[in-house]
Amino acid sequence: MSDKKALIIFSEIVQSLEEIRDIAKDLVKQGESKEGVIISDEEIALQQMSGAPIHQLKSADYYINEEEAGRTLLRGCQEIEEKTVEMIQLCLEFTHPL
Repeated sequence: MSDKKALIIFSEIVQSLEEIRDIAKDLVKQGESKEGVIISDEEIALQQMSGAPIHQLKSADYYINEEEAGRTLLRGCQEIEEKTVEMIQLCLEFTHPL
């Protein structure tokens, strides 16, 4: 792969992270407005079919905190962006001037 093509790909990765950050920020806002949500109707159905009592379905194990998920996603975006910027810098060190 040419250095120029690699730079384009790295640039696209950084730009895509902006969209992911927007989603993560929305998750944080949603999570701040409520305590948690049941993970999915399918999971509930599976648990009910297994004979699990309904009160167990409402335990903390079956909740996802949207705020925590959003913050985790934001941290992941930050890590990816940092590594991508490092790769861009390395690529620029070894690339002839455009």
